[in-house]
Amino acid sequence: MCLENNDALATLDSSSPHRPCCFLFEQSTKNVGLSYLAPQREKFIHRNGGHFSLMVTGAFNCGKTSFINTLFNSDLAPVESLSSINSNDDSSLGLTNPLTSLKILNIELIEDGVPLELNVIETPGFGESIDNQCSWIPLINYIEQQFNFYAFQEEQPERNQLVDSRVHVCIYVIYPSNHALLPLDIISMKELNEKINLIPVIGKSDCLTYEELNNFKKIIKNQLIENNIEIGKFILDQSLKSKLTSQIPYAIINSNEKNQLIRKYDYGIIEIENSDHCDFASLRNLLITENMLDFIESTEYYYESHRSNCFNNRLKILNLPINENEDGLHQYLKYHQLNYQSYQRKINEIDPILDLKQKQLKDVFAIVVSKQENRFKEWKKALIEKQDELNADIAKLHTKLIGLKEIIYLLESGTPADEIDSNRTSLAQYYTDDSINDDESFRGISSSKSETHFFSFQ
Repeated sequence: MCLENNDALATLDSSSPHRPCCFLFEQSTKNVGLSYLAPQREKFIHRNGGHFSLMVTGAFNCGKTSFINTLFNSDLAPVESLSSINSNDDSSLGLTNPLTSLKILNIELIEDGVPLELNVIETPGFGESIDNQCSWIPLINYIEQQFNFYAFQEEQPERNQLVDSRVHVCIYVIYPSNHALLPLDIISMKELNEKINLIPVIGKSDCLTYEELNNFKKIIKNQLIENNIEIGKFILDQSLKSKLTSQIPYAIINSNEKNQLIRKYDYGIIEIENSDHCDFASLRNLLITENMLDFIESTEYYYESHRSNCFNNRLKILNLPINENEDGLHQYLKYHQLNYQSYQRKINEIDPILDLKQKQLKDVFAIVVSKQENRFKEWKKALIEKQDELNADIAKLHTKLIGLKEIIYLLESGTPADEIDSNRTSLAQYYTDDSINDDESFRGISSSKSETHFFSFQ
């Protein structure tokens, strides 16, 4: 190989004191064998196969499971009822369920001798609760957990058994409402787009006319721009990024016939792969046929961003200072003090879902306490009213008793009944009146002869 100085581009690399200076040459070559790198890569993939993780989430009952089966033209995910999958129910506590259950399918596909290890993450019940606060948190937690697991595996001495369970793409299914996106859709896509390659699609697009579908696509694109949701921000291929930006959201229709990419109706048939009917063929080419490796490559950038935050969080948990100028080996010694299980346990302690549950329990407890306090106040009020009523009855009886004792006293003293003053002889009737006699003489008698005992609940 001959190098011509006029065509060579030399760069002196002296940025690191630990690496010797070297010259990097860029020179065209002939008959060296570099053109065979692509076939070599093809043989490598054909021999070892590939690995791809796909998350499918979005609006409830919009054909997420059917989309998975249609995408791979196989019955990979049986359609099950939500009650048989989602067991997160706190209705007995008066709480709405903010949790989204995850269903993970591990499938190995082989086509023309090329194996593919496929992981599909479904989210049955997403957005189906009355209160959908934090419905996206289980998805974010799962994605971050796979990043953390991979990062800790990379630190092990032997990495030949390293398992890569990182999620590469998230398909977000939007309900075909022909109106603005729901707040849940906006915040979910915004959070997911920071962690993973996001592709929004319109499920059951056959519910809309062509005019309605085009209008709905424009609405979604505008809302994505307004909310700073940049689709494919880590994709390096600019042509792919431009194509993805121009085609989203994809309008999909799922097959309802086994091993046939068609959807039958009483009035006709929809060809799933026909671009005039829906965007399914374009989406499948994007995900599998043409750009699967691009999505896998872009996942590395999401991972590196999370990995840096993960290391900083580990230092914070250990209460160790963060020194960016410190040697990598010394930083690793600090990181290694916290293992994967301890780190995940610390992360779970600050889980927003737990905070939400605690807040809801506190709100429920406050409501229960308030109701009980109101009941106690009502009971106290009723008891006080009953107390006043009983005390009034006691006062009347006591007054009547004093009057009768006065008559008995006059009679026993030898005073003839006909000589007793007319007012005195009618004392018994006098003291049975509702009004209380204010005569001081009789009050003196009442106080000297007996005492009145009143009830008090105050």
